Amino acid sequence: MQLLRSIPLWAWFFITLGLNYTIYNPFGGFSLFHLWTKTDRWIQWTEPMKILLTVLVLVAFALVVMATFMALRLAGLLIMGAVLGCVVWVLHVNGILNVSNPTAWKYLPQPLLAVVWTVGLQWPKIRAAITGSLTTDDIERNA
Repeated sequence: MQLLRSIPLWAWFFITLGLNYTIYNPFGGFSLFHLWTKTDRWIQWTEPMKILLTVLVLVAFALVVMATFMALRLAGLLIMGAVLGCVVWVLHVNGILNVSNPTAWKYLPQPLLAVVWTVGLQWPKIRAAITGSLTTDDIERNA
């Protein structure tokens, strides 16, 4: 557990980005989407191998989503959505990103979701750094 605490914020971004790309990779590489829809891959995947890989990735994804929702709650997710929406808007207004181009939306969701997952997973660290308070769990709640 100490190893997970020592991973820096930027590394968590790349971990969650990698998880997003294992579900769908718009660059045409390997992903669960391509595993189930394309048959001409390097390895002839059998159905049990596909199911095992899918279950492992979806369990990891579910843990990340649940941890993010538990940390940020609905209000935090709405705030994150508003902030990221404003960032996309600023990029569009300054001509850096063309949101009317469908190709932009092909590549944009994975990094944006990685930001949300990273903030959600690291929220106790971020909150402690900002406020100086610590988040604790009451294990003996019903005792």
